[in-house]
Amino acid sequence: MPKKAGKGKKGKKKADAPIGVPIPPPALFEYLQREYESMEKELFNKSVEADEISKRTREDRLAMKEMEKELLETQHATFAITSDVAREYKGAQEGFIFEINRLETFLTEQKEELDICTHECQEMVRENEDEIAVKDAAIAELRERMDNMANEFADMMSETLTTLRRQLDATVAEFNQAKSEDIGESKAQSKHLGKQRQKRLLVVVRRITSAGGVA
Repeated sequence: MPKKAGKGKKGKKKADAPIGVPIPPPALFEYLQREYESMEKELFNKSVEADEISKRTREDRLAMKEMEKELLETQHATFAITSDVAREYKGAQEGFIFEINRLETFLTEQKEELDICTHECQEMVRENEDEIAVKDAAIAELRERMDNMANEFADMMSETLTTLRRQLDATVAEFNQAKSEDIGESKAQSKHLGKQRQKRLLVVVRRITSAGGVA
């Protein structure tokens, strides 16, 4: 391998720079002047624009702070309204719950009273039905007894009338026979026969009376 070149001696010194700033030619100076003015103008415009941006930024910040303030106030107002509404709703809900419980209790009591009244009415109806059944049975029994008594009375009257008719027929026959016998007798015996006739009539009347009492 070839040997690396040693450092050796330092190279020659560069040529000495001219002392001071070289004066540019007039054209370059004018160009630089225009560039400087243009850059200065642009810098001014940028500064103005930056000021405008800064101003708008400050205004935006102020507007944002105002909006944040309004938003915070709105939130506080909304929270207060929400709290009021929640309290009112809770109070109304508690009132409704209390009223519902009261009505449910009242309804339960009314149902119990209705059940009691219904049971009592059923008992009264049952008792009335039992009393009516007993009275109907008593009426039917009385009616049957009355019918039996009426039938017995009708039979008794029929038998009595039959007996009276027979006795009356016998009395009429005896009376006719006695009358026919009296026609041939003398006037002397008329008085005696009249007494006998009266006795016979009394006997017939007694028979009729005794027959009626037996019947």
